[in-house]
Amino acid sequence: MYPAHLKYSPAHKWFLVNKKSISVGLTKYIVSKLDKLLFLDLPKVGDEILPDISFAEIESLETLLDMTLPFSGEVIAVNERLYDNLDILSKDPYEKGWLIKFTTTDHHIIDELLSAQEYTAQINKLQSAVEVKRKRRQKITKNLTKKAARTLTKKATKNLVKKATKNLTKKATKNLKKKTAMKIMKGSLRK
Repeated sequence: MYPAHLKYSPAHKWFLVNKKSISVGLTKYIVSKLDKLLFLDLPKVGDEILPDISFAEIESLETLLDMTLPFSGEVIAVNERLYDNLDILSKDPYEKGWLIKFTTTDHHIIDELLSAQEYTAQINKLQSAVEVKRKRRQKITKNLTKKAARTLTKKATKNLVKKATKNLTKKATKNLKKKTAMKIMKGSLRK
């Protein structure tokens, strides 16, 4: 699923390592999670990249993603085509969808990046965790719905009992008043 000739970061970036430079882009996984892409801000050629400091931003309908790299280096090329057509990232993230090319002296970090197989395992683990959370959320929602229904049923029953008791009390009081009034009348008639 993920090209084997690339290296990957846990932060969903891919790296194509050449002798003179490294190209970087976003993986298909993260691009698909971003939904409709709206805006991209990339550095300029000659800009310095610092490790774990944002070098670019991409904005979608619901997310603003700050992009960082584990490397320090210097930007030597920027994919200007992306400014005109962000859909390239969605349609062809591994070929035409590269973001920047840069040089670095931090070559030891390349060995710390993930292979396609390791990255796929990470994504599978993430998707399993998301599925577990989704199922847990569904179960909680179902339980809350049941609990709410029971509570509503209890409240409705309580209200019905209250109304019925009130009505019965009213009727009983009326009947008692009638009986008392009749007794009084019968008593006064006897005298």
